[in-house]
Amino acid sequence: MTTVELIGDRGSIVLGDDSGVRLLQGMQGRFAPPFGLGERESVAREGALLQRVRAQPRDVSLPLLVSGDDLRGGWRELMRVANPLSGDVRVRFSYGDGSSRTLTGRVSDVSAAEDAASAGPSWLRTDVTLRCHDPFWLSDVEELVFDLSPSPWFPMPPYEITSGLVAGTVSIDNDGDAPAWPLWRIRGPGGPFSATLGDHVLLVDRVLDIGETVEVDTRPGRKTVVDGDGVNRYPDLDDHAELWPLPPGRSDVLVSMPDGTDATRLTLSFQRRHLTP
Repeated sequence: MTTVELIGDRGSIVLGDDSGVRLLQGMQGRFAPPFGLGERESVAREGALLQRVRAQPRDVSLPLLVSGDDLRGGWRELMRVANPLSGDVRVRFSYGDGSSRTLTGRVSDVSAAEDAASAGPSWLRTDVTLRCHDPFWLSDVEELVFDLSPSPWFPMPPYEITSGLVAGTVSIDNDGDAPAWPLWRIRGPGGPFSATLGDHVLLVDRVLDIGETVEVDTRPGRKTVVDGDGVNRYPDLDDHAELWPLPPGRSDVLVSMPDGTDATRLTLSFQRRHLTP
């Protein structure tokens, strides 16, 4: 069974009969965004050279039926959640296997025709359109943990765990449709911390005391390095450090944290990005 939920900064609505707001057939724009092809002409050949392909913002239209004895109250509840003045709205599909995918956008239009075919004494047909500037559906957060605790949890082999060194190579399968951007949480003692993917190295050139934390957020629109007090620690990155993403497919990531103890903890979390729900 699939559940669809509309989530805003001021509340949420499960789009089903029990809530009085139901999602109808005919949702538009959910299966794929438009794509932009960057081209340039070439003097050496006819036609053009393809330089880049990018997923573009998408518009998603939700056909809804608002019904019930308190039609005015149901309509007001819908607009409380879908009010574009209050922030972005998320559409979340939750599936029977426990997984979910979420698309975020800003409501750009709410249309409700009040003719005989679209409205009655206790029901109203409406379309809510979201402008999704990030066109990708996000999966659930996956979290991988490295530590030296007596019973460490590792999601998959192989690992090299030695006294005083938190280190290991983890094979990560990004089965999404686009690069996934990691969020690193590093808790001392130990350091410097490094994470290597192929030729790309993320290096936080700093030794942390016990309990000190640093969070490295590689996601587009963020790109921050802060400590536990929210203080900017971007200067602690090595001059050649890269905030690299996990490409689609399988990646072997080597992490290292010298001089660690059983209090040291490294956490990598990310969300897969999909073209479809």
